[in-house]
Amino acid sequence: MSNNILFITKGDSQTGFGHISRSLLIADEFKSLGYSSIFLVSESCTFIPVIEQRGYKAEVVKSFNESINKKELSSFITSNSISVVIIDTIEEDYLTLSPLKQQLSNDVLLVTITLFLFSLDKRYEDISFFPDFTENTEAEYLSEYGKVKLYSGKNYLTIRPEFALEYDVKEIDKKDVLITMGGTDPEGFTLKALNALKDSGYSITVLLSASSNTYDKVKEVEDKNANVSVITFSNSIAEIMYSHKVLLINGGLTRYEACALGVPFIAISIHQVQYDITEKVTSTGAGINLGIGTQLSTSDIRSAVTALIQNPDKRKQISSTMKKIIDTTGSKNIVQTILNYNKNA
Repeated sequence: MSNNILFITKGDSQTGFGHISRSLLIADEFKSLGYSSIFLVSESCTFIPVIEQRGYKAEVVKSFNESINKKELSSFITSNSISVVIIDTIEEDYLTLSPLKQQLSNDVLLVTITLFLFSLDKRYEDISFFPDFTENTEAEYLSEYGKVKLYSGKNYLTIRPEFALEYDVKEIDKKDVLITMGGTDPEGFTLKALNALKDSGYSITVLLSASSNTYDKVKEVEDKNANVSVITFSNSIAEIMYSHKVLLINGGLTRYEACALGVPFIAISIHQVQYDITEKVTSTGAGINLGIGTQLSTSDIRSAVTALIQNPDKRKQISSTMKKIIDTTGSKNIVQTILNYNKNA
């Protein structure tokens, strides 16, 4: 195996930073073992400067679909002596990239990381990781492309190192609520939550990209309410999260980051699948799974936040539960599994 790893990943105004963030964590783990990583992203990626600041080369293509059809991607992989290709992107791109299976030589290991369990009969990778809040499992499937090994469970949840640190912020100094719905929040749940809470008297911080469709309206609320503060980006998100009593989130990695910090969250899901995944976490007593955003009223949101803000004993109990259920070694586990895997065995 050569020491060159390729990450094919997604990060634009719609999908946010989650895929890029996870890929960077895994690249850092590879780097600590002497491996070099390259990131392949589409021209719509808004996080290329972040990738380059971390010391990695970002190769930009017009689109994954065009690069696959012209076989430019397979040529790039061969010419750069790539031994492992890691795909961490949305399902649409995942399906687009399936021709890689036939275009690459057998000594290139194809790996995917998915936050949703894509249909198994369409799988083309050698290894797939499904970070999930369940006990760890290993299973082997036979798809139309061949054998696929699926690793799922808590062992593969990737948490950035800063979420494992201790922060010196006293309870009395914490702000009340942080609203962070990930990326540009295309569903507009940030604005809905903010409208529910703006007159509550609580101190509210909003983390929202300036590229969001609702950003201007959120800023209008900030301008009219002294208790509201809007942040577009931060390199110290863990400390910001820890500096609040309650987090209003939708899902994704934020659920697990909140658990690592021990900060109680109230989750507003985008759809039923996300709701079901969150339920696995909150059924342990870690956080509150409020519901699907389109089915919630502003009154529902305000009542849930008020009940948690006004009950410090419950917040303390949730926090204690959260810290016991998260392992912060997911990146290391993924890398070691890849390096130990023998596709010809």
